[in-house]
Amino acid sequence: MKCPICERPSHFYARHPEADLYRCQDCGHRFSVLSAQDHAEHYERDYFERTHRNWFSNPNYALFARIAKLAVEDPGVASLIDVGCGRGAFLRYLKGWRQKQLALTGIDLWANLPEEGIEYVVGDVIATSLNRSYDVVVSLAVIEHVADIHTFADRLHGLCRPSGRVVVMTLNDNSILYGVARALRCLGIMLPFNRLYSRHHLHHFTRRSLALLLEHHGFVVETTLLHDAPLAAIDIPAPFSMAATALRLAVSALFATGRLTGRTYLQTVVCRRAGSHQMFRDARKDDGIGMVPLMRCRNEAEILQMNTSL
Repeated sequence: MKCPICERPSHFYARHPEADLYRCQDCGHRFSVLSAQDHAEHYERDYFERTHRNWFSNPNYALFARIAKLAVEDPGVASLIDVGCGRGAFLRYLKGWRQKQLALTGIDLWANLPEEGIEYVVGDVIATSLNRSYDVVVSLAVIEHVADIHTFADRLHGLCRPSGRVVVMTLNDNSILYGVARALRCLGIMLPFNRLYSRHHLHHFTRRSLALLLEHHGFVVETTLLHDAPLAAIDIPAPFSMAATALRLAVSALFATGRLTGRTYLQTVVCRRAGSHQMFRDARKDDGIGMVPLMRCRNEAEILQMNTSL
């Protein structure tokens, strides 16, 4: 089976109760092939209000602030769309951010209540015609759910104006959290592995595989932010309070170790839509903890070589 990112051969990695898991030996990308009786997750009211209530009730405001500073602060930015906006937390954060007037749009499969200063669109971003482009396109914790990631990346490119910015946040399969889950599976402890690799997520990106996908679709990666989710946003599968507390402490320790080692649970890539003539990525200084400095690349071979080291 070919890797959906780089089309190199991928190999069977593990059998999950809900899917077969494959891994590309070249870019490290892991992806799920669902069994015939299983289907991709449905995104209806229960998804937001019950199944993943913790996630949507505890927005990552620290990440919102970093994205706003990197992608929205530019005086030329006047419009932004949040692709897969969920309940609109990021858009509401931006609505009053530094008194900057922005045309804000959010699109998701589930309807949000009307809100002054934000235009909500209900629909699948790939199939829904918006007939406009935006200065900034943001997609937080969405791409890992999408089966056809190339069509999705093309859609992000089409929504972004030339030289505009695209921000993509997703999982980091090279994180300490994922690594420990895989190690525990080898010891017969399946719960963390089964939770992280459930059909809820179809794609598990490494830093290299995400950069390769975006570069292939005409984006120039400027910065990668390495970070975690708020601990309160994590679903802890424990029926008793003492067990839940112990698990939460363990996750907190893994998050801290990930921050120290640069192997955090999540990654956010900030990139520009490149012109067809652009052949280089500009070097940029590290301006904060967890920000990966860029390297100058002259051709695709150097890009591949650089990403191998990530």
